[in-house]
Parts: sequence; structure tokens; C-alpha cells
Amino acid sequence: MSLISNLGFLYKDLGDSQKAISSFKEAIRIKPDYDKARWNLGMVYIEVGNIENALKEYEVLRKSNKTYAAELYSAINAKKA
Repeated sequence: MSLISNLGFLYKDLGDSQKAISSFKEAIRIKPDYDKARWNLGMVYIEVGNIENALKEYEVLRKSNKTYAAELYSAINAKKA
């Protein structure tokens, strides 16, 4: 799953947000508690302006990883401003 998540990073760096999203979602499907992939998915959602889905990832992270949740929430608020 970390290989799939790394693929998501690569797609993100190449500017292919949709493939990055797909890769991070697949990593999460395989390991639902993979918080780093969930955080990265939320960050890509923010980049493409999908705040609604970023907030969904935040809600999951809020229960499992408060640090990632706080960082994602800050990024969401910065995008809204």
C-alpha cells in the first residue's frame, strides 16, 4: 500500500490530481487506517477545490490522528480564506 501511496505522490508532483486521488483512495481501500494516505488525499482535494471531500477526510482523521487532522483543517481554512 505504501507503494500505491508513493505513486499518488508521483502523480501529484506531475500535476495529475485525478490519478493522485485514485492512488490515495486505493491505498486507503487496502488499509483504511493509513492516515498518511488519507491526509494526502485530503490535501489533493484541497488543491483541486473539493473542500467537501477534504472535510470528509478531516472527519476521519479527527478520530484517528489529531496531528494530521489539525494540519488538514488548517489547510482547508487557508483555502477558504
